[in-house]
Amino acid sequence: MAGLWNFVKRLAVNFGKCDYILIFCIYFNYENKIWRQIAVEIKKMKIGMVSNFPPEEVGLVGYSEKLTKELKKQVKVITIGSLNSNADYKINLGSLFLKRKLKGIIKKEKLNLLHFQYIAPLYGMFFKRYPHNLGLYSCLFLKIPKVFTLHEIQDPNYSSFEKLKRTLLRSVEKGIIKKSNYIIVPIESHKEHFKKKYGKEEIAVIPFPSITNIPIQDKKNVKNLLYFGMISPGKGVEYLIQAMDNLGNFNLQITGKFIDLFPEYKEKILHLIGGKENIQTTFRWISEEEKIKLFKKSDILILPFKSAPWNSGTAMDGPSCGIPTIITKIGSAWEVIEEFKVGEVVEPHNPEAIIEAVQKISKDYSKYQKNIELFKKTINFDNIAKRHLEIYQKIAVRFS
Repeated sequence: MAGLWNFVKRLAVNFGKCDYILIFCIYFNYENKIWRQIAVEIKKMKIGMVSNFPPEEVGLVGYSEKLTKELKKQVKVITIGSLNSNADYKINLGSLFLKRKLKGIIKKEKLNLLHFQYIAPLYGMFFKRYPHNLGLYSCLFLKIPKVFTLHEIQDPNYSSFEKLKRTLLRSVEKGIIKKSNYIIVPIESHKEHFKKKYGKEEIAVIPFPSITNIPIQDKKNVKNLLYFGMISPGKGVEYLIQAMDNLGNFNLQITGKFIDLFPEYKEKILHLIGGKENIQTTFRWISEEEKIKLFKKSDILILPFKSAPWNSGTAMDGPSCGIPTIITKIGSAWEVIEEFKVGEVVEPHNPEAIIEAVQKISKDYSKYQKNIELFKKTINFDNIAKRHLEIYQKIAVRFS
C-alpha cells in the first residue's frame, strides 16, 4: 500500500487532476482508501497565513480575513499579522529579523506551510516611504513549503528614483518566484509575465473577489457616479473631477482616504473640486457597513488610475456590488473588467474618455447588469477557497 500511495502522490504532483488518479485507483480497487488518505493529509495540514488583518485600514485586510475564514472550514489556519492587527500572532512584518520570528511560530504551532499575501509596503519601509522587504527576503530560506499570493508586479517602466526603488523590489520579486513552491496571481497576464521572465511553472491564476457582495438592483435612472479607494497621485482622481465639468446631469461621490505622504496632491484635489455642486466628498476610511450603503446608492464606479502595478481590489468591488466599472487601461486591474464585459476600459489621463464611457453605460445599463450576473456566479470566495485547497493538496502530497 505504501508503494501505491507514493506513486499516487507523484501523479497528483504532476497532473493535479482527480481523473488520472481516480482511473488508477479504480483499476487497483483501492480508490476509497487512497482518497481517504489524501483527505487526511489535507485535514492534518496547518497553514500560517501572513498578511494584514483587521482593524488595520488598508485594502488587503478584508480579502485576507474573508479568505482565511473560508479556508478554516477545511484546514487549520494560524494568522500572522502586523502589530496593529487582530491576528493570532502580532509581529513586525517589516523587521529585519522576520525570519527568526516566523521560525519560532513555525516550531511552536508545528506549521506545514506558510502562505504570504504580498504587497511590498507590508514588509518593511525606509523612512516610511520606500519599501525594502529585506526581512521578507531572508524568509525565503526558511525550510518550510511557501506559497506567495502576489498582489502587484514590479513594473520596470518608471523614471528617476522610482525606477531605482523598483529595481530593489524586482530583486525581491525574483527571489519570491524562485524560492516559493507555488505562486498565486489574479490575472492570466501576470502568470504569463512571471512564466516568461523567470521560467516558473507552478503558478495558479485565482481572481481576487471583493469582500462586499450586493445583489443586483433594478435601476431606472442612472446618475450617481462613485470613486472609492485610497487617494494618491497614481489614482488619477483629477481627471475624473475634470470630466464632471461636462457631466452636469450626473453626481459624483468621492470617498477615500488621502495618503499622508502626498500633501501637495491633497491640495491639488481640493482646489480642483472647489465649489462644484455635482461633487460630494468623504475623505476618510469607511466601515464595511458604510461601504455597502455607498455602493447601493451608486450606479457606476470610476477608477481613473494613471499608474497601477497592483491588482485593484476596488475594481472587483464594482461588479461584486452589482454596478458597472469604468477603469483606465493601465497596469492589469482592467483585464477582469474587460474579460467579463462588466464595464468600460478607457485610456488614462483622458477626461473625455471617461465622459464617453459614462454616457455609453448609462444608455445600455441592463446589458452590463446581465454580464455582472455571470461575474458574480464565477468569482466568489467559495470558489477561490476551493482553488487554494487544491494547491495546498498538491503541496501536502509532495511533502508528506
